[in-house]
Amino acid sequence: MHELTLLAQAQENEVLIQSPGVGVISKLPMPGQILTPETPVGQMLIISTPYILKLPPHTTGEVARYDTEFKIRAVGYGDPLFTLLPIQEKKSQGTNSASTNHSQVAQGWVVRAPTDGIFYRKPSPDAPPYISLQQEVKTSQILGLVEVMKCFNPILFDGSEFPAKAKVLEICVADGSEVKYNQPLFVFGEC
Repeated sequence: MHELTLLAQAQENEVLIQSPGVGVISKLPMPGQILTPETPVGQMLIISTPYILKLPPHTTGEVARYDTEFKIRAVGYGDPLFTLLPIQEKKSQGTNSASTNHSQVAQGWVVRAPTDGIFYRKPSPDAPPYISLQQEVKTSQILGLVEVMKCFNPILFDGSEFPAKAKVLEICVADGSEVKYNQPLFVFGEC
């Protein structure tokens, strides 16, 4: 697949990320996601040709809140897509849940939604949750479920970058909530 580098315009305390061309954009990062230089951050379709979108070199930050309602939309050259905030500034802004979540990300591991759907912490409405805060989890343990069209997909504590066991530091999403692809669900730290 072809690649395109997004446009970046430095502003006072943030970086505005803009479209590199005219086409249809999709799969942009979710608010709160931390991005690093040349990270793939979405896709663009230009005259039936798909392109992977990447951040420019020397561009990093945390995705600020933006309207994620339109996952797929037409854009023109230079149209604003989203804004990146400095990571250091975001961590020192106080004790809101977003800054706490991302200060923990630097020290631990995040399990993200594998797809859009409805997130469930329990196997059934009257059952206990799969995991709770401060609980120790092990590789391949079920953490929750994401329902897509009546199919329930288990979310596992698994992956080559994850340790054999970890402690639940944060549960980012309420039971029965709608989640978006790549949205943080859980934050884990060392036991």
